[in-house]
Amino acid sequence: MDAADLGLPPIPPRRLDFRALQALVSADRQHGCRVLDPRGAGTGSHLPGSAALSLGTDAPLPVFLLPPRGRSLALWAGGAPCERLARRLTRAGWPCSWCEEAAPAGVLAPGPAQGAAWEPDPWLLACIDTVSDVDGPVLDIACGSTREGVYLAQKGRSVWGIDRLPDALALAARRARHHRVRLHLLQADLERARPALDRRFSLVLNFRFFLPAVFEGLPEWVSAGGYFVLRTFGRRDAQTGPPDHLPDGPRRLRHRADPQTLWTLLPPPFTWIRGPEFEEAGRTLWVRGLARREG
Repeated sequence: MDAADLGLPPIPPRRLDFRALQALVSADRQHGCRVLDPRGAGTGSHLPGSAALSLGTDAPLPVFLLPPRGRSLALWAGGAPCERLARRLTRAGWPCSWCEEAAPAGVLAPGPAQGAAWEPDPWLLACIDTVSDVDGPVLDIACGSTREGVYLAQKGRSVWGIDRLPDALALAARRARHHRVRLHLLQADLERARPALDRRFSLVLNFRFFLPAVFEGLPEWVSAGGYFVLRTFGRRDAQTGPPDHLPDGPRRLRHRADPQTLWTLLPPPFTWIRGPEFEEAGRTLWVRGLARREG
């Protein structure tokens, strides 16, 4: 599939000199890397600020380790040819430039690149300074491949993840192994039963999936002073039945939320300290909020 098939602007790949590549590496970014080293983690040195990701010329692309399609990337393979791979990434939806120059003396660092090409949810990044004032374990509800959980594990947090889909948990385990962190993963269907957990959490996450049962479990899961961070697909008040056109996201309205519903669902002794509120991003309508357990 070409970038044009995804509705993306045509951005032709271009050859970079090493100075231009270093400028990309040093660009201000919250998390993740714009520059990929396709040689993977087995290399003895790397360009600081890059991400190691094994990308064979013909092997399937590890999409779950890449950023959303449309994000521009650059390749550097230690001075080896990588133009063909850059053009393949461009055709697949990641406009990709490349640099085939060897690194100048003294630039490289020992070991593999430790960065990530993907990014956690932007609402978590917006809340991270607030929720970091309480240390303790993290629970990611309906975690999927848990970009957020791996991001927090990279910061030294102990992370548990729950999802009903074994395939999603397998991707979460692969992402954790790739970044050399540990996750505690549990398969459970919250629509059928709430799993009994042997601990409380200072931070509970719920991204991209809305279920009232999550709110019912908060008093059992969150420790005193802990936080609940939510960003899920939204619905307008007028959407009481299946509409002809929904924003991107689930087709079932029960898996969408609106701010007023979130006010009524939040149990005591929790208080919303940011939101809940709508957020529009492209064709997606989000609802986001940050709550804290008092006492």
